[in-house]
Amino acid sequence: MPFTPDSLTAAEQKLWHAFPDGTVVDLRDAPEPKIRAEVIAALLRGVLPIEPGKAPAVRLRAAQITGLLNLNCASIAVPLWLEACQLDEAPDFAESSTRSISMLDCQLPGFRGKLMRVDGQLSFNQSVIKGRLALTRATVTGELELRGTHLINPGDWALFAGGLTVESAVFGVSYSGLPSPNPLTVHGGFRLVGARLLGGAFLDGTQLHNPDGIAFHGDNMHVFGRMLCGSGFRAEGTIQLPRARVEGELSFADGNLIGALSLNNAIIDDLNLRTAQPISGLVDLRHARCAVLRDAPQSWPAAVALDGFAYDAIEAGPTRVTVVERLKWLRRDQDGYRPQPYEQLAGLYRKLGADADAHRVLLEKQRRHRHELRLPTRIVGHLLDWTVGYGYRPWRAAAWFAFALIVGTLVFSAIPPLPAGPARHFDATMYTLDLLLPVSAFGLRDAFAPVGTTRWLAYGLTAAGWLLATALITGVTRALRRE
Repeated sequence: MPFTPDSLTAAEQKLWHAFPDGTVVDLRDAPEPKIRAEVIAALLRGVLPIEPGKAPAVRLRAAQITGLLNLNCASIAVPLWLEACQLDEAPDFAESSTRSISMLDCQLPGFRGKLMRVDGQLSFNQSVIKGRLALTRATVTGELELRGTHLINPGDWALFAGGLTVESAVFGVSYSGLPSPNPLTVHGGFRLVGARLLGGAFLDGTQLHNPDGIAFHGDNMHVFGRMLCGSGFRAEGTIQLPRARVEGELSFADGNLIGALSLNNAIIDDLNLRTAQPISGLVDLRHARCAVLRDAPQSWPAAVALDGFAYDAIEAGPTRVTVVERLKWLRRDQDGYRPQPYEQLAGLYRKLGADADAHRVLLEKQRRHRHELRLPTRIVGHLLDWTVGYGYRPWRAAAWFAFALIVGTLVFSAIPPLPAGPARHFDATMYTLDLLLPVSAFGLRDAFAPVGTTRWLAYGLTAAGWLLATALITGVTRALRRE
């Protein structure tokens, strides 16, 4: 509707006259701080011509904005700056094209920004939004600022920003970067599915509260740079980042995750899971890929899913994590035995030159696999384990061989066998050794005949020799093939 000076209230007239110069209109002491949203919309839509050399803008402080601020599909060439204002209805900027928008310390029942484009920054610092902040497929060429913002929409999405593109960064931290007494706080879900954040996301200290649902949903989001969710960050509810791509660091260092963390099929350059306390839910890393994994035993969750998880390096901080502790980490896999996590860890140890640790991991892999087999195969597996450690402990065969040699020497020294032909000098050790070798090397097993129950010992030693030789060849061959 057309406006005339007579149709405007005193507060609206102040705004009208201040607009061409972009002067701040402060209504803190005004007897009537109400301003109709349609007056603001008219100014933003260009009801007044822009004079050369001027920098027009709507700048309001402590106003009560009544009615719907409807800028749907508008092309706005001037900035909007509101401080300590209260809006009766959720402003509608859907499919609009605007300059910078700043709502500092404001109260509003939502924000509609689907498909909007902001050439500049979009700021809601220290504002309280009791409803949905909708930015689906919006584009912001500057920063999206949520420092100290309260998004309140329990049981629903507090931020609904699937497909959002921010050409700079998303900020939820204080300007100092230090923990803030008034952090970004969200009651409801925080949705950034398919979002592209070209300058990173700085969410240290953020408080996400959606205990019965998804606290953070970033399926297929792409972050260029760092995504920091630590230093007091707290998420009550699940964090879902499947198929996410972070070209930099994704850090939950010193954060608190009260719920599950899903990173399946994600690709992350540097993943930091050194949380302040163990993540209380499942950490799903299936088929994820990261160059560096940073973790610590004290922050390991009770349950993980690791099948297909690939990494180039693991950093555990100042405390060295032994291979025994790493195997405990693998045993936390909720899916039970899977071969790939063991092969991945063994490959890392081998790359570091720790072959003994690599063999320890591969031996544990065989032992875990044995529990999945049928009884006859399990028996063979136990035999290979006891004798040669599945080929990764070949010295065990030598130990068993030495034990059998000592037993045979002692028994046959006490109860020597009888000569089967012309008398020959009998040596109990050489006789036992000849029995243990799969092929008689000294011709002694046929030259002497054991007596009484020692015959059974001779049979047992012969069988043990064949068994040890077979186990050694089988185990070592399998181990070398896997190497």
